[in-house]
Amino acid sequence: ILKDLRVITIKNGKNTGRLMAFAKLEDFTGTMELVFFSSLWERKGPELRENAVAAFRGTIGSTKDGTGSSFQVEDVLDPDSLEQKTLKEVHIELRPFFSDDTDLYSLRESLFNAQGDCEIYFHFPQEKERRVIRAHTGLRIPGSPEFIAELSRSCPLVGNVWTA
Repeated sequence: ILKDLRVITIKNGKNTGRLMAFAKLEDFTGTMELVFFSSLWERKGPELRENAVAAFRGTIGSTKDGTGSSFQVEDVLDPDSLEQKTLKEVHIELRPFFSDDTDLYSLRESLFNAQGDCEIYFHFPQEKERRVIRAHTGLRIPGSPEFIAELSRSCPLVGNVWTA
């Protein structure tokens, strides 16, 4: 999802007066700073909408202050035209509170009784950050929409479930 879109006018250098933009790309795994240089922004910028699903091709670089990384966008892609990749991961966000151990047993049984090709990542919401733990590599489950819907419906401990 495209967030925090900021368009600026370049004030110095060979591109003085031209527009460029910064934004954030956000998904269930985190946020990445995006940079749209003027030549691309002038061609593709009008197509982009904040809070919309977006796809980009580019390279990873450093932020201007050197304290982090950013994604330097080289092309804007149509998300519907992207080739679907084989799912490799199922992410399960657990609710912060549960009533008793039967909630854990219900989740355990659902996972142990399923067989598939996807690794499992558990997300534990905490006060300031989310902790992520990967399950043992021998435990794999299906990433099918049917299995995910059943897991969400039958296990009260499960909050959000998504695939990657």
